[in-house]
Amino acid sequence: MELQGCLKALLPNPCSRVVRNHDPIILVLMETKVGGERAREILGMLPFDNAIHTDTIGYTGGLWMLWNSDREEVTSLASTEQEIHTIIKVMNSNSCWLFTEVYASPKSAERHILWDNLNRIAELHNMPWVLAGDFNEPSLDDDKFRGRAVSINRSLLLKDCLDNCNMMDIGFSSRWFTWTNKREIQALIQERIDRFFVNPSWCLLFPEAKVVHLIRCHSELCSVLLDLSLTTRVGRNRPFKFQTCWLTDLTFPKVFTQAWGQTDSLVEAVEKFTKDVGLWNKEHFGNIFAKKKNIKARLNVDNANCATIREVLNVFCGVLRQTISEAKSRVYFSPTMDDATKEALYGVLGFVLTPNLGKYLGIPIKHPRSSSQDYNFVLDRVKQKLAGWKASLLSMAGQNGTSEAARKIHWVGWHKVTKPKDKGGLGLQTAKGRNIALLAKLNWRLHNENDALWAKVLDAKYYTSRRRNLGNANSLPCSRMWTAIKKGREVFMKGSRWTIGKDSKISFRYGNWTKQGSIRQLIEGPLTQEASMLEIKDVIQDLRWNWSKLPFEFPADYKLMLQAIPISFQGRGSDKLAWVGNPRGIFYLKSAYGKEMGDDTNLAFNANWIWKLMTLPCIQYFLWKCAHNSIGVKDCLVERGVGRDNQCAICQGGAETIVHALKDCPRVQLTWRQLGVQDNNRGLWQSELKD
Repeated sequence: MELQGCLKALLPNPCSRVVRNHDPIILVLMETKVGGERAREILGMLPFDNAIHTDTIGYTGGLWMLWNSDREEVTSLASTEQEIHTIIKVMNSNSCWLFTEVYASPKSAERHILWDNLNRIAELHNMPWVLAGDFNEPSLDDDKFRGRAVSINRSLLLKDCLDNCNMMDIGFSSRWFTWTNKREIQALIQERIDRFFVNPSWCLLFPEAKVVHLIRCHSELCSVLLDLSLTTRVGRNRPFKFQTCWLTDLTFPKVFTQAWGQTDSLVEAVEKFTKDVGLWNKEHFGNIFAKKKNIKARLNVDNANCATIREVLNVFCGVLRQTISEAKSRVYFSPTMDDATKEALYGVLGFVLTPNLGKYLGIPIKHPRSSSQDYNFVLDRVKQKLAGWKASLLSMAGQNGTSEAARKIHWVGWHKVTKPKDKGGLGLQTAKGRNIALLAKLNWRLHNENDALWAKVLDAKYYTSRRRNLGNANSLPCSRMWTAIKKGREVFMKGSRWTIGKDSKISFRYGNWTKQGSIRQLIEGPLTQEASMLEIKDVIQDLRWNWSKLPFEFPADYKLMLQAIPISFQGRGSDKLAWVGNPRGIFYLKSAYGKEMGDDTNLAFNANWIWKLMTLPCIQYFLWKCAHNSIGVKDCLVERGVGRDNQCAICQGGAETIVHALKDCPRVQLTWRQLGVQDNNRGLWQSELKD
């Protein structure tokens, strides 16, 4: 069976010659330049009983598709001036596939419309697909002989369209170019613009298909033939053959017993068993020969892909005059691939097979999925560094953060240590809180750097309509990157706010643009669909709020709050994202960390004077521990369940508190006097040392 593209061959005699020589099941005519009654008149003269034709584009274009209904069934789906979409079903085949006939307009702007249409078609189906026709655009420099150079931008647009449609070129035989200007050799221009593209599923359906460029006649374009290479079986049915693999299935004896137990006639029993076991085989084993054929077809495609990769590497090395180190290069295959296939493919590439891709820039390249355990080496390295540092190189605060519970008492809780200094802590940050703050920064960059390539990739993959409209979108699978971004989204939402302009497109009810969050969080209750669709610009009129636009009564205190929000009426009046923890409106990591850990504005620390002292850090740290009642005196030990006696072992004159140990004990007072502190120093002797 053959599929023919015959271009600019309008006369009945040339078409009849093509039909007679190649017997096509479908004949495609392009750039006919004929429409209306004249087109129907010519179609009636051709040896086909069905046809589809489109209107011309001025004095160019025109698409005809002809076939005979006794050989194939064609269902027309849609058509434009540049394309015809049909579903083809050959009579002696059970397979259906999509066939698109294309004549790309010579005008670049109209070709863009065609590429967009093909991209949309690709999203609507997953059928085997053939895309054929005159694309009016060489894709490579090798596809053109002389004339203007191939436009890189236009060829990339065609390539992007083919990539989106998952199309591949299956090659061709015979002459290279399909179009010529028929000039003398000094002015001769030739191009390959008439192409057949197929997707992988069609290639598996017809693994032996090939494209042939026929001899040019009556036109500057040559005919292009797609030969499906199908052979029709003639003769009796295949004889019955018992398959040994049937014995491995436990349900086979039941089929055998049912066939032989219902009749005494040997002939009837054999016929029934043959019929029943055939149906049973299709359900349990399927068509083994077809599966084997498909696997071979896939192997052929994989071999071709590997050969192409090797060829590209060779060309790359030839251009740069460099060589690839095969000793250092590795090739990795899916774990599900069998060993024989791996050996065949990496033999084509010429690289050593590896089960693990190792690390790149210190990060493990893990397939198919990675886990948190893959990064345990980071923790191990940090522990080794800390273990190698001597205690003398760390400050008292550093020793407090790295001490081991098995050796020392944790006098101050970790939740206090990690608070800011003005809240009674040491200003250390927890690893988890810091990581969440950095993930909030990643959310900030995702919203502000939307033109960056990485942001476009994440937006196209995860900001789909399905995820936006699905109630349980968080249950959908996603990468580790997107999972991390979602963890930082809550802090990002807390710390960010929209600054609005006069043309604001932010939702009045759902947008995060007030100091207290969205209007939905402030005002509860059902609203009409019209009210839910309101944008801020709909409520602003003549540089002021127009409350009559709201279909509900807005509370007076909330009106005052909105009137206090500054609105930009200069320039374009567009919306901007601002960070509320920074006067400049840019992201502030310290503020994000505070929002993650919970800013407790009511918590006050009465000993902030400690950090203002002009003294050594170790003394400041000691005074900080005193302020938290966390010095190893007996009174503090008893409070923590260590011992029962809190009496001072030196003077036996009272409980050994921090104040007693620093000032009230007679032995300590003697030491102060020896240091030069006079008895009339009321600032020391009469104070409680707590302010």
